[in-house]
This record gives sequence, C-alpha cells and structure tokens, in this order.
Amino acid sequence: MNANALKTLLRLQEQDLTLLQLKKEAQGIPARRESILSRSASAEAGLEAAKTALRAREAEIKAVEGAVEGLKERITRYRVQEMEVKTNESYRALEQEIATCEQEIRTEEDRELELMDTLEDLQKDVARAQKELNAAKEAVQVDLTRLDERMDTVREQFNGIKQTREALIAELDPELVKRYLAHLSSKEDAYVVPAKQQTCGGCHMKLSPQTLHDLNAAVKWTPCTFCGRLLYDPAQISA
Repeated sequence: MNANALKTLLRLQEQDLTLLQLKKEAQGIPARRESILSRSASAEAGLEAAKTALRAREAEIKAVEGAVEGLKERITRYRVQEMEVKTNESYRALEQEIATCEQEIRTEEDRELELMDTLEDLQKDVARAQKELNAAKEAVQVDLTRLDERMDTVREQFNGIKQTREALIAELDPELVKRYLAHLSSKEDAYVVPAKQQTCGGCHMKLSPQTLHDLNAAVKWTPCTFCGRLLYDPAQISA
C-alpha cells in the first residue's frame, strides 16, 4: 500500500458516500412532496367542513321559514272557516287553533333568530377557512418549488460525481476496487477507516498488536480483524 493509492481510495470513498447520501435524499423526495401536499389537503378539508356546517345551518333556517309559512297558511284557512261556522263553539275552537298556530309561529321565529345569530359566525368560519386554504396553497407552492430545485441540485451533483469517480477507480488495483465496492454495496458505509487510539474507526474494537504492527509498517493494506474494514494511519494522509 502506498500513500497515493490510499488518498485515491479515500477520495473515491468520499464521493461514493456522498452519492449514497444524494440517492437517499432523492428517494425521500416523493414522501416529502406528499407531506407538503397534505398540508393543503388538510386546509381544503377544513374549508369543506366549514361550508358543510354553513349549508346545514342555512337549511335549518329555510326549514324554519317554511314551517312559519305553513302555520300562516293554516291561520288564513282558519280565518276563512270562521266566517262560515254557525255556532260559537265552532268559532271558539277555530280561535284556539289560531292561537296555537300563532304561539308556534313565535316559537319558530325565536328559533330562527337564534339560528341567524350563529349563521354569521359560520360565515366567518368559511371566510377564515378560505383564507387559510389560500395561504396553505401559496406556502405549498413555495415549498414544492424549493423541493424541485433541490431535486435538480441533487441530480446535478449526483451526475457530476458519477463522471469523476470513474477516473479514480481507474487509478486503483481492480481487486481492491472489487472488495471496496462489495463492502459499499452491502454496508453502505466507509470501508477505509482511520485507526485512532489503537481502535478501529469502523467497529471501534481495540486492535491487536499484530494489526498495529502491520499498520505502522504500511507495507500492505491492513484489515481490521473484527469487521474487515481497511485501516490507515491518519499520519499517512498528511505525509
């Protein structure tokens, strides 16, 4: 092992780890997009709920108005019948029916007033929900634009690194590259790690005296006897 090969392999590893990061980020973008879109979906649901409540209240008011009109029509019929009855008893019965209808009208009109009082609040709820939806859509569009821009950047960085890494691979021993790529494919982490304080920078196990001797000799690539990663002395990089 020589210092140049080590530096080349470390540069390749750095690029490949960056590629893995970029790939994972790209894979996570669809989920991030769905999460962003869900914000406007939630606001849309809120607006629809507010509109549904408003429509229900308007229907209640309309039903009350219909009931009042029906009662007034009954009173009109009773007034006509009063002009045709022959006895006081029949007349009094019609008057009682009219009085009952008038009481029911007052009750319905009081209920209508109560409903009308809440109608304005529901209208405000709809207006507020619409405003929130508009704001959510605007924010969603901004975030989606940023996400698309980030995806373009990720794609550009990924393609740029892919082009340069081939030159680094060409400088290295094919058998070493094969071992390196096998580890990268299965572990997706660093294959070449520093030995610090007599421990492996990958698995953090304490290195044997023989391993440390081989590492210091720097004659060949020295693997960790525990995890199989290749070890290097950080001093070799600055040499």
